[in-house]
Order: sequence, then structure tokens, then C-alpha cells
Amino acid sequence: MLMPMPASEISRARKLSASKGMFFGLTHPRGEQPWTPISRLYRVDGDHVRNLLTAARAAVGGGEDRVAASLVFQGVVSRLVSPMLACVMLHGCLPRVPVSRMYFRPGDGELVTLAAEETDGYTGPVLELMDELVSTVCDDHVAPLTQALLAQVSISSKLLRGNTAAALVSGMRLLSQHSGHDWRELADHALRHPRLEGAGWLQRKEPGFVRYSCCLYYRVPNGGLCGDCSLTHNPLAGC
Repeated sequence: MLMPMPASEISRARKLSASKGMFFGLTHPRGEQPWTPISRLYRVDGDHVRNLLTAARAAVGGGEDRVAASLVFQGVVSRLVSPMLACVMLHGCLPRVPVSRMYFRPGDGELVTLAAEETDGYTGPVLELMDELVSTVCDDHVAPLTQALLAQVSISSKLLRGNTAAALVSGMRLLSQHSGHDWRELADHALRHPRLEGAGWLQRKEPGFVRYSCCLYYRVPNGGLCGDCSLTHNPLAGC
């Protein structure tokens, strides 16, 4: 059973998580550079998602719109779930990250940086926290981001679901070296969640996680296959 956790303790967990690396830190919307409410990024008729798509294409030297959409999605979701995973796996808690308390801006050296105001959260058994994490991320953030991208680009929602699963499993593996939790057990539990069902499978040999869809990175100029790709070879090799 999940129990409420006050903002002061959640804030401490966020700071400690950030000490494991910038990727696991969820910054606060302060500073001289302006922050934009993330709700504007999720608008199907807004300019912000179009701007990120343009930036993604420029970052990889061109390419297809759907490839840019996959990169944008992966960037946003990875930056969102990694700090939450760190709190779950390292500190046994989960920050609340409602859309109304989150912000974004173009990143320095990356597509996007996210920020969240101080919030309260939950504490409880790690598997219950993982269920809440997947539900929150998928319902509050992945769903509207998917709709915003689909309004601009023709791309498979199954592919984007695979990107979500890949971001989660990658974060679990990275954090397992700092945590007493078995990343495979957590990943197996998360992949059984209805929101991620059919996104991929686990295996004992490497790669430990294989997704059912391809993120399309191989279609980036000079790109290749990711470690968890469902493809066994690059379809464009030799073209």
C-alpha cells in the first residue's frame, strides 16, 4: 500500500538521486533562462513540438519526420522517467509529477531539459511504486505527448510505446549498480503493466531487453542499431 510522503522528504530524495549523475536529476524551474509549462509541449496545435522536431532533424543532419519524432519522444520520456526511477530504486519513494507542476526548455547539448516544482509523493513497496510510476508517466505525459506528435507526424504509437519501455529498462539497468534491487525483476514487473504490454521482452543473454518495435535510429544519417533493437541487421547497410 502506498503512503503519502511530504514534499520535504521527496525533495531530499530528488537531490540525492541527482548526485548519481545529471541524467537522474530533475531540476527546479529557477534561473535566468525561461521555462515553459510542459502542457504547451503537449498541445496538438502548438508550435513547441514542431520546434523540437526541427531541432531533432538539425541535430542528426536531416532525415525523416518520423525519425525526428521518435528522437523527441525518447528525449522527453527518458528525462522524465530516469529521476523518478532513481527515487524509487534508491530511496523507496516516488515524486508526483503532474503536468501542472512541470516545465521544459531546449537543452544545452541535448534536445530538451525538464524541470519540476517541489511536490509531495509516495512511499511504499518498490513494485507498487513501479506500478504508480508507469501509470503516471503513461497517462499524464506519454499519452498527450503521443497525441501532439501524431498531430504533426505519421508514426506508430506502438513504436512510441517501445520507446517508453526502452527508457524505463535502460534507467533500471544504470541504477542497478547503485541499488540492491534486481533490475530484471523490476523490468519484468513494469513490462507486465497494461500500458506497456507488448512493448518488449527480457532474456538472460545480452541484450537483456529486446523491444518488439524499432526506434528508427538506423535511419539517421550514419546511424545504426540500438542494443535493444528488434532488428538483427541494419536494413540500410550497404545502401
